[in-house]
Amino acid sequence: MWRKPALDEVKYDVDAAIFKDNRCYSIRMCMRDAHGEYIVAKTVWFQVAGAHTFKCGEVECPGFQPRPYKLCNVPAN
Repeated sequence: MWRKPALDEVKYDVDAAIFKDNRCYSIRMCMRDAHGEYIVAKTVWFQVAGAHTFKCGEVECPGFQPRPYKLCNVPAN
């Protein structure tokens, strides 16, 4: 469940997906503020060329410790 960060912090999320049949994969990220509003989001697609073989699975990063980032000098659109 998503929990709000403090007012002067943001939360970020990174995800990836593999599409074996289409021989491509994507990486997605987003950052949200304390109200749940998106600050930035991006998806990048990669096409796999050649004879590479996909091996699908799930990976977790147990050593990864999320850290809060303070908002400062963020340009407005």
